[in-house]
Amino acid sequence: MAGSRASCNTTKPQSRKVLQYSLLFLGVMVLIMTSIEPIGQLTHLVFHDRNTTESIIPILLSQSHISVFHDRKPPFWLTNSTVVRIHVPPLRKVFGWPFLQPQSKVVSLSTDANYSYFQIINPKRFYNLCDILEIKIFAKNKRNVMKSHGGDYFFVRIHSPDLQASANPDGGIIDHQNGSYTARFKLRWTGHVRITVTLMHSSEAVSVLRRMRDYLPARQAFDGIFRRGNNAKRVPCHVTPLMFVKSWENTSTEVEFCNFTDPVTRSPWYCTKPKYFPCSSYSHHAGSERGNEVLLRLVSISDRSLIAQPMALNSSGRSLIKVGNLTSHLASSSCLSKPLSQCNMGKIRNAESEAGLPGYYYNNTWTSLKCRTTEYRDNISRCLRNKTMYFLGDSTIRQWFIFIIEQFEQHKLQSVIKDDMGFRMGKDSWKSQEYNLSMHYHHHGFPNRISLVPTTDVHYVANMIDSLSSHGTNTVYFISTGAHFTITNLDFYRNRLRGIKDAIYRLHEHSPDTPIIIKSANTREPTSTDRSNWYHEELNTVLYEEMSGIPNVVLVDVWNMTTGHSSGWNIHPTNSVIENEISLALSFICPKGHKKEKSKKNAKNRHLKNNS
Repeated sequence: MAGSRASCNTTKPQSRKVLQYSLLFLGVMVLIMTSIEPIGQLTHLVFHDRNTTESIIPILLSQSHISVFHDRKPPFWLTNSTVVRIHVPPLRKVFGWPFLQPQSKVVSLSTDANYSYFQIINPKRFYNLCDILEIKIFAKNKRNVMKSHGGDYFFVRIHSPDLQASANPDGGIIDHQNGSYTARFKLRWTGHVRITVTLMHSSEAVSVLRRMRDYLPARQAFDGIFRRGNNAKRVPCHVTPLMFVKSWENTSTEVEFCNFTDPVTRSPWYCTKPKYFPCSSYSHHAGSERGNEVLLRLVSISDRSLIAQPMALNSSGRSLIKVGNLTSHLASSSCLSKPLSQCNMGKIRNAESEAGLPGYYYNNTWTSLKCRTTEYRDNISRCLRNKTMYFLGDSTIRQWFIFIIEQFEQHKLQSVIKDDMGFRMGKDSWKSQEYNLSMHYHHHGFPNRISLVPTTDVHYVANMIDSLSSHGTNTVYFISTGAHFTITNLDFYRNRLRGIKDAIYRLHEHSPDTPIIIKSANTREPTSTDRSNWYHEELNTVLYEEMSGIPNVVLVDVWNMTTGHSSGWNIHPTNSVIENEISLALSFICPKGHKKEKSKKNAKNRHLKNNS
């Protein structure tokens, strides 16, 4: 009995201890789980505290939506993430106080479109086809005083709306650095021609844009969504750790980050690490409602007021001229001294040699002045037969992908093509058994402003080129970057392009005949400071510099195709613009096929002539 009592006395304390530990464990688990809100209970986009490292995910992600991506293989950058602790100084010290200083004097001295004007130099009563039209622009400030320096950003064009004709200046706009500018046009069609000059940004506004681009590396807010079961957290992410992390405190802080820098391309991407979530639980990327939070806090109101909406200038004389043809009945002409050669794959020349007018519109059709193009509509199936085409980049290259499919589907897209595909990042594919044609689209990697995308769909262009199969001239790559990179500086964009360039060289080592078509950035609606057309044109300059001299690579310059078109500036141009862009691109892919068809036709004509 004594032994039995002793045994009971020893087991009771152990049972009580187990119970205590169990209750303690349950308490900790309850505490943890209550700090993480279930996804199913979250319905509204609410940020509880802009200065906190973490934010509860305020968006409903249905299980059915997530399951679509459950079986996808995670990208290399996600599986190789690391945790780092970084000393983050307050952003006020990082960027400095000059951004916050009032610039009221600068505003009063900035270029004003209401006082600035343009005029025709040595105007004629009547112009002949292929004559030169020269105009001069005079920039004045808000005090109606002529400016003594240059740097203003203008768009200048001539156009005839009734003829659906337009052109940009030959050789661009000449800045004389004294407040005056010159633009010259060769008149390539007859009829009434109107001159339009638009002040996009004053030189003072350009200075603000340049400072923001060079010194504010995290102007746009992005968020990462980390999931664990039905629970999730939303945290800030960006290309730099200097982002929305207790940004406005006067003291430095140490922050734990998930470092998602791609190990191959070295493309940086950081997210603040949420508590209780591993870095591998990063499930979705999202553009953030917080928008340009850094921009609004660090740039003064007066500086922001300089970045106004585009405004047309008045003319001090005529802005409408009449063009005729005294020597022939031609209504339009390229006005070239010798015929253009057929478009073919070659090397991209540098930015200086590409300066000038690449073409013009007449009857809503783009005529290239660099090479002879071919209408593709009647022979698109012949051109693309037996080809595999990869469209890599942003939604503007996706427009090409969709438009080409529509030509085969007679404007009825297959079920694989979704209505919102122009704005999604995931891979889309389309195949035609009849023509043995396959087409694939994939969006480029970070940064991107897309509202919500699974991280399994985020792949870098260079890595995709390395992983995709190529088959000589029957495999074609279409690449477009730019629109999502206006929120970074030029060095960041330059490094991204160098990674793509290295991947192209690696591709050409084993498949030197594989053609690469690179589409430049186009104009867009000037809806916000970070979406200025000045940023886009600067990116195009870097694109030319970095991609010059690569064999079997051609750059389709759509900048002039979108600045001068009558439909205006749209990040997603109208179908008439897209049709002209694709027609130019296909002229490089299928020049031999067109020549062959032409030679067959000539041979048939000779045969008929001999028989007669």
